[in-house]
Amino acid sequence: MKNVKLEKGIFVVVDGVDGSGKTTITKLLAEWFRLRGYDVLLTHEPSELEIGKQIEEIVHTKQEKEIASEKLVELFTADRAEHIAKIIKPALDAGKIVLCDRYYYSTLAYNLELEEWPNYLGKINVLQPDLTLIFDLPVETAMARLQIKYTQGDDTKTIFERKEKLQNVREKFLAMPKNLSGNIKLIDASKSVEEVFEACKTEVEKVLKNAKKQAKENEEEKV
Repeated sequence: MKNVKLEKGIFVVVDGVDGSGKTTITKLLAEWFRLRGYDVLLTHEPSELEIGKQIEEIVHTKQEKEIASEKLVELFTADRAEHIAKIIKPALDAGKIVLCDRYYYSTLAYNLELEEWPNYLGKINVLQPDLTLIFDLPVETAMARLQIKYTQGDDTKTIFERKEKLQNVREKFLAMPKNLSGNIKLIDASKSVEEVFEACKTEVEKVLKNAKKQAKENEEEKV
């Protein structure tokens, strides 16, 4: 397969409640891009950098009772800044497709109330994705999927997966297209993996088409 070189990388984020199938679809999208010759970076938040590892330890060992909510938000924000500077931006500058499983949308949904969003967003400087796919499904469906996941041996249940919390988180994710700027698309994640993948692929192809169109226009301007 011939390698496809992009003049400018494309940044795609997949986010949503736990149990929505984000990670599975993100991996499928990465493989889809690679089969078409694109150079892909698959990453996630919290990152695998030092602060990201601290966060993973906190959320997977229920230490949230020992740490203030504001401090947890600070950790997520610091990890994201480092993640962007050291991993995401260099990959985009190299013309890669960057697929990120979770981003600042999760911080807004899980750690902040809707009325707190403007103040928080006004204080941070984040790289805006070219496309954000928000996976949505009923909380009952998400909980059922998580239960299956745990019975299959995955014991990494986090502090964020209680039913009441997930319902509140879902409502905030649903509010994002109307309250945030950017190319944000809601995806019905209650459908089969194949159907969800196709829906995501449709949105991704639109972004690719626009990127190619812009690149062509830039070339014509140079002539």
